[in-house]
Amino acid sequence: MPKLVKLLLCCLGLVILPAIGDSTRSLSGGDDPDLRHAIGLWLDNDDENSLTKISRLARSGNVAARLLLSRIERTERAPSVYRENMSIEEHNEIFRNPNKRGLFSLSWMLSESELGNELARLFLFSYKPLVNLDVIRGLQSYGEIEATDHPVRIAALYGTDEEKQIVLDQLGAPQMKPFVRSQQLPPRRLADGLAVLDYIMQYWREGVVSEREARSFEQTTARFLALGIPYGDISTDNPWRPSIFKWLAQSEETLPIRNACKLACGDNTEQCSLSLLGLTGGFYEAIRLDSPIESLISQDDFLNSPRAAAQAMRRGALIRAEHGGEIASLSEIASSSQCLANQVEIERASPMYQSASQKPDE
Repeated sequence: MPKLVKLLLCCLGLVILPAIGDSTRSLSGGDDPDLRHAIGLWLDNDDENSLTKISRLARSGNVAARLLLSRIERTERAPSVYRENMSIEEHNEIFRNPNKRGLFSLSWMLSESELGNELARLFLFSYKPLVNLDVIRGLQSYGEIEATDHPVRIAALYGTDEEKQIVLDQLGAPQMKPFVRSQQLPPRRLADGLAVLDYIMQYWREGVVSEREARSFEQTTARFLALGIPYGDISTDNPWRPSIFKWLAQSEETLPIRNACKLACGDNTEQCSLSLLGLTGGFYEAIRLDSPIESLISQDDFLNSPRAAAQAMRRGALIRAEHGGEIASLSEIASSSQCLANQVEIERASPMYQSASQKPDE
């Protein structure tokens, strides 16, 4: 091998190796046996015992426990009944730094960021509606791929054409690519839903859809994938239905929906999965059920956990329309999947859901 080539390869290795090393960085306190036990309880959907243990570790100085608590507080899509019944004081006692700043209880994420924790700083910046590809790169260097969801969406909405292309080529989770593509020029009607349909057909195509069928069902299918129920529909005669169900039945990102429907409906999961996807708000909402912090809980472990399945069901059951009404009534859900309706009815006994249905006297 020529000396010049060897020198170039050596230099390339110096560039690549730090990036590989960065992705395996571990959080201080992450291997604490008490924390690992508490994480196991949390994944088993036991908030009462897990959160108090994690909180105790956070207060004793465990950095990993602090960041985990803050991410759970920030990202959990459908809080459990235990969390729902907490008072503000009980919530702050569990999730916040006991050392207040004036009247305010600081999040552990802010406290750690102020102490110089770089991952905490990146997490905090990722919550802001600002385009910053370096934040996405930074999170990825820590192995926090799913945490790039929000900054990738912001880059897709407000970034330049060049920034959008960089995101597509290098950054973010694969399931976010349809949204980024939908925001590229030239604009097209129903771009967000059609981009999802293209994504599903690329990897999970099932059967053949004629040009006439495509024209007839494309709009309602795109609206369903982009926004869910009641904006679109995936009826039994919809030619895209087999491919969409194949994606639901086989993809990694839909494991929580799949497992939730197995618990509710046994092996008869097709209509349950499609309906739960619609109740959740379509593709872009369904893919947001993620590990709160991959440095401690791998995405695979989270998606396969009882907690993820429970969150998927609660999220679909409890989400309300923008006007505060129900997205779909129990009778409407039962007309397509009675077993799903039975589980939704249980979840809708939630005090939070019931209180939202109470209208003030006119």
